[in-house]
Amino acid sequence: MANLFSLIKDYLVDKEDGIRQLNTWFLNVVMEEEALPQAGAQRYERTDSRKASRNGYKPRTLLTKNLSGKFYISRFWN
Repeated sequence: MANLFSLIKDYLVDKEDGIRQLNTWFLNVVMEEEALPQAGAQRYERTDSRKASRNGYKPRTLLTKNLSGKFYISRFWN
């Protein structure tokens, strides 16, 4: 995952590319946070309350007018 400070620095240098990178980073963080309740545990956490285990990521590309980037969607197995 990219360093937030380097993303902000890139934004200040090249606003168009910088905003794309910031949006990509933000959406990946949001998807990671959404995966936590689905698994029932933090990454690498061993617990009896775990609902599912992670099985890697599915890389996806999203292209829009203001956003393009690679996103990583968590995969699970029960």
